[in-house]
Amino acid sequence: MDFLTFSSLSDDLFNNNLFDIEESSSSTDTFDLFTGSSINTQIVGTAESSITINTNDSYNKTIITGDGNDYISAGLGNDTITAGSGSDTFAFNSPFEGVDTITDFSIQQDDKLQISGAGFGIGKNDFNRFTYDPATGGFYFDTTQLATLPLNLSFEQTTNIIIV
Repeated sequence: MDFLTFSSLSDDLFNNNLFDIEESSSSTDTFDLFTGSSINTQIVGTAESSITINTNDSYNKTIITGDGNDYISAGLGNDTITAGSGSDTFAFNSPFEGVDTITDFSIQQDDKLQISGAGFGIGKNDFNRFTYDPATGGFYFDTTQLATLPLNLSFEQTTNIIIV
């Protein structure tokens, strides 16, 4: 397993044969996983983090961030995400990215599921296409499961989903 740790968005990060990490003008770190030597990857952020993973490979990743308001777009794969405390945003760009497990999605901390309207082929008010099953934690777009959230949340589509 490959392991990458950073402590803030301003840290200088490195390049190696698995990660191509670029600092953008908005201080958002972009992780670009290449076809390579590892199938399972762990990425850890220890401060307010913005993690976007761009890949055409469906690696199963473990993503852990620290306290703060984090933005995570895990990309392809059946990923496990733990975002810690803070108002976190979990982005989904298409219904075909895999089924992610979000271990600590919290209504009380104002966590959000961000949906790409273009990627899903929907309008900004198509909340009725999404369902949450409190008995299983399943979060669905039509009949396609996108994620597993904690059980028995007081989930409301218009409050907990953002369509962009």
